[in-house]
Amino acid sequence: MNKVESIKKHLNSLELDPDQSFEVDFEKLSAEYKQKEDNESSLAIKILSIFGGLFSTFLFLGFLAITGIYNSEEALLFSGVLFIAVAIGLNISFDKLLIDTFSIAIYIAGFVLLGIGIMELGANENTVVSIFISMALLTLAVTQNYMLSFIATLTISTSILALILFNNHNQLVTFYIAINILILVFWFLKEAKIVTAHYKLSKLYLPIRIGLFCSVILNFAFTIVSRKGWYGAPIDSMWLPSLVIIPSILLVVHKVIAIRQLEKQQVKIFALTCLLLVPTVFTPSIAAAMLLVLISFLVHYRTGWVMGIVCLVYAVSQYYYDLHFTLLVKSFILMASGLLFLVLYYFIKKSTEGHEKI
Repeated sequence: MNKVESIKKHLNSLELDPDQSFEVDFEKLSAEYKQKEDNESSLAIKILSIFGGLFSTFLFLGFLAITGIYNSEEALLFSGVLFIAVAIGLNISFDKLLIDTFSIAIYIAGFVLLGIGIMELGANENTVVSIFISMALLTLAVTQNYMLSFIATLTISTSILALILFNNHNQLVTFYIAINILILVFWFLKEAKIVTAHYKLSKLYLPIRIGLFCSVILNFAFTIVSRKGWYGAPIDSMWLPSLVIIPSILLVVHKVIAIRQLEKQQVKIFALTCLLLVPTVFTPSIAAAMLLVLISFLVHYRTGWVMGIVCLVYAVSQYYYDLHFTLLVKSFILMASGLLFLVLYYFIKKSTEGHEKI
């Protein structure tokens, strides 16, 4: 039985219940669900369309340089606003992959031209970034297209990070990461309330979810770059995000326990989880990757689960590489961590076998 048939079966049982007054437009619901599945199943194609759009953008910007448009601030501003407006208009009118790719190209080109034009007029970086945030928010309000909403979400996230860095408040990065984590957890765990709050929110939920997911990954990637001294001064107080990440993991684990009906084993599960999390207090990237894996598993988000696994492997490898110990000690630490993960997996697997047979 596929998911659509399963949904239909449950809806029919509700409609047949004499104690409930329940009506549903199944045809419209099926169409909406199919569109949701298409968005998720074609994510790889959409990612390729983003790279295609970026490549097209670079070529197009090069062509504009030949035309001499960069010599006129007014032409830059007009072209930037026009391109953004056209991209939004195309996505409101059409829902085709080719249109998506073209609109992504001119949308990004619009931001580039708008930013250059504003800078040429003598505005500072804060003004440019603030306008970018405003344009991205306007995009989310006007169109609920998957790809443009995803790019707009990433634009807002990276722009806020840029504001922090441009004003030399690098230490606020850890607070921003913590806030980003809180928003991500809220967005994942409150899906039902968000999608039922407003029609536009139901259309924006998926692109904002992947946007927030990627934002967390990009923020931690930046902290790794900073820690290596590749950008600015190293960021101190990296343990601060752990104050948010670790309780979030415990909350997700609690929900998994409740769903899998493992209340009898919850003390052991929490003990093993805490044992895994204690060494990650000063390396929150590992805990953040674990959170991404767990929360994606909780809501059956396969794309996020795969991305979380990749991030976890990299975070553990980076932590192992950065340890100031001998190779032998590093090997023992890595083996102990691996065994602990295997024990936790085996324990959960054995605990759920009985429940799955019922």
